[in-house]
Amino acid sequence: MITLVTDAAKKLLEEALALPEEDQRWLAERLLESVPREADEVDEAWASEAVARLERAERGDAKLVSYDEVRGRAHQVLRDK
Repeated sequence: MITLVTDAAKKLLEEALALPEEDQRWLAERLLESVPREADEVDEAWASEAVARLERAERGDAKLVSYDEVRGRAHQVLRDK
């Protein structure tokens, strides 16, 4: 992946790297908090999927499988490999 960075960002990085370690750590944490993460989007997608699955189960539109059955299937898959 190629990322184009402005000269201003490069200069800011140089200045940030010249800061004491504790200031660098603080700055890095603030920057990370301010940038939307892809993981947040994935978490939101899984939350939506979980709600949709729960709604299907409550309506009776989903085939539910017991833990014991899922565990048995997983053990079988592992044994077959």
